[in-house]
Amino acid sequence: MSYNYVSYATGVPMSSQTSPQLGRYIMTTAPTAKALTVTEVRNHLKISTTSENTYLDNLIDVATEMVQNYTSQTIITQTIDLHLPYFMNRININRSPISRINHVKYYDSSNSLQTVTDTNYETSLGVEDSSDQSPVISTIIPSKNFSYPDTYPRMDAVQIRFTCGYDAATTVPEVMRQAMLIIIGTLYLNRTDMVYKMPTLSEYLLNPYRLNVL
Repeated sequence: MSYNYVSYATGVPMSSQTSPQLGRYIMTTAPTAKALTVTEVRNHLKISTTSENTYLDNLIDVATEMVQNYTSQTIITQTIDLHLPYFMNRININRSPISRINHVKYYDSSNSLQTVTDTNYETSLGVEDSSDQSPVISTIIPSKNFSYPDTYPRMDAVQIRFTCGYDAATTVPEVMRQAMLIIIGTLYLNRTDMVYKMPTLSEYLLNPYRLNVL
């Protein structure tokens, strides 16, 4: 099982005279579970037979993709690489919830891959805002008295690997699971081009969980 979970993000360049550059998110380790089971979906749709199990399982993947793209949240634990063309004073990681930064690597001026010692950067892992329980962006900044080295001119010059997502289906917020069930129900009942956007109720349920992407 794998999700085509590749998207883009911006950061704050080291030079204020430089325009923000795009970074790319690439999933490197896929989740080993799903937020919903086919049985849960069948019960929701009141389907008594198992003849459409494969189709329903595919709809779970589609709903997962839609929810992740809409909220910038990661449903089940997976490992993702963020590729950037150069170091930035503040690197924003537009994914949530993040449990750890696995490594920060870079291609030096000789185009050799190096690793930044974890004591040379500080992280603020995204946690829910205590005032409204909304997710916040994780950031990486250089430690005091440390300057990022020069990098080779390539789009993946800086590579940040991090682990994010909920540990298991049982820890995924029930609101998000219900939003997925509504999406699946809409797609199941409308198998032609009738779903123009995410169902309104799903949007309403998911809006408090949307990451304020920079």
